[in-house]
Amino acid sequence: MGEATRPFAEPKRQHAVGLLVLVGWQAQLILRAAWPLLIAAYVQQEQDAKYFLWALAAGAVLTVIGAVLHFWRFTFNVQGGKFLVQKGVLVRETVNIPLERVQAVHLEQNLIQRLFGVSGLRVDTAGSSGSELRIHALKWEEAQALRGMLTEEHQPTTEKANESEAGEPLMGLDLPTLLKVGLSQNHLSKVAFAIGGLVTFQGVAWELMAEIWARVPSLWRTVLTLLSPL
Repeated sequence: MGEATRPFAEPKRQHAVGLLVLVGWQAQLILRAAWPLLIAAYVQQEQDAKYFLWALAAGAVLTVIGAVLHFWRFTFNVQGGKFLVQKGVLVRETVNIPLERVQAVHLEQNLIQRLFGVSGLRVDTAGSSGSELRIHALKWEEAQALRGMLTEEHQPTTEKANESEAGEPLMGLDLPTLLKVGLSQNHLSKVAFAIGGLVTFQGVAWELMAEIWARVPSLWRTVLTLLSPL
């Protein structure tokens, strides 16, 4: 099969559902960041609250516009043993990932993706602290085919490396010995101290949140409760 006739040889956009996923993802980021400000606006004067709501509406419109532009400018293809991604709205950026650097490819489905029969795809590469890139929506069959293309070239090498790494352990310690070593190195006491501090802080934080929550009117409590899963 020639290079030009292989799947994903030509630049391709995401499924249209990816736009919906992008809007939802950015909207939940805004809501999570803005709900404390919503409470502050409610307790302020009515005029200040009106200005805040106008600003929030403008932010929502800009979010949708940004998601549309990001969706339209995002293309990807596989060519010459590399995974090529072009993205960026104002500044165009090309991500060039050699297939041998692809460490793992994950298929992900949230509620919206399941409803429309699409899948997100996340690519992890060797030497990166997090995901190299993410595709928000592909048809399920296309996502599986793309994962196969990105992993087929380095899979035998990875399996051999895993087999070579598997061997006899250098040292084995039973539980009593492990506890003695931990006590002698003072590790357990440090862990216990850290856990105690965390529990104390958590208790104070919950009391503070409960006091703030009790002062929020019942209507706003209902709204915030509905938004919390986002």
